[in-house]
Amino acid sequence: MPEPSIYDIQVKTVDGAVQSLADFRGHTLLVVNVASRCGFTPQYAGLEALYRKYQDRGLVVLGFPCNQFGRQEPGTEQEIRQFCSSTYDVTFPLFGKIEVNGPNAHPLYELLKAARPGFLGSKKIKWNFTKFLVAADGTVVARYAPSDTPEQIDAAVGRVVASAPPPPQASTKERRQHARMDRYFDCTYTTAWGSAEGRINSLSSNGCYIESRTAALEPGTILEEITIALPTESLVLRGQVLNPTRGVGFAVQFHDVGPEALKTLAALGD
Repeated sequence: MPEPSIYDIQVKTVDGAVQSLADFRGHTLLVVNVASRCGFTPQYAGLEALYRKYQDRGLVVLGFPCNQFGRQEPGTEQEIRQFCSSTYDVTFPLFGKIEVNGPNAHPLYELLKAARPGFLGSKKIKWNFTKFLVAADGTVVARYAPSDTPEQIDAAVGRVVASAPPPPQASTKERRQHARMDRYFDCTYTTAWGSAEGRINSLSSNGCYIESRTAALEPGTILEEITIALPTESLVLRGQVLNPTRGVGFAVQFHDVGPEALKTLAALGD
């Protein structure tokens, strides 16, 4: 009897649609059980940064909300999606809530735990943000603890991505479902303490994500002025820092966006 394959498993998307993991055949996968009210929740920013860094070379981060650890994911799928989008500007695929331990554990996690047991051979998932790295051929190659940050596993992910053949071309439907910016915008931002430069890699009418390796801002910091260098003009906005990750960047929620700026932002999202 053939060994079970990750590509034989079906999951539910965050919108409730049934999807086969065969859709991700040929891609390197990082599978993570996530939660919105956990001490590790800020890892969303690093996971999104990993996804954007390696997406063109075939990496897909798959986020599976789970409420089994401290009841730290109590919301509905719609609430989870909104939280991830507005707080961390998450663009990688999210799925419906599942269980990862016990008699109702999802078949995906039964396969992952069997392939890569944890410390001293324990198969049990210990907490939110355990990570499984799956090569492009479906082999589960590594398991990382919740305390292993996306920044710490970046090099290992990069090696697995580099060893894979070119990923299959995404369909038009997939590109629409997981839209991302195909260009970056330089920006400057000003706080009460001075100005700095960054690069915007995601932009919407609600906010943006600014890559800034020198950023050491606190959550809630007000950006009095964000000047975005667009191809034909500069757009000046105001916002608030959300969940910064030192050495990576931070999400921004815009404040008091005027009608003309909204039009410009909407056009950029088309």
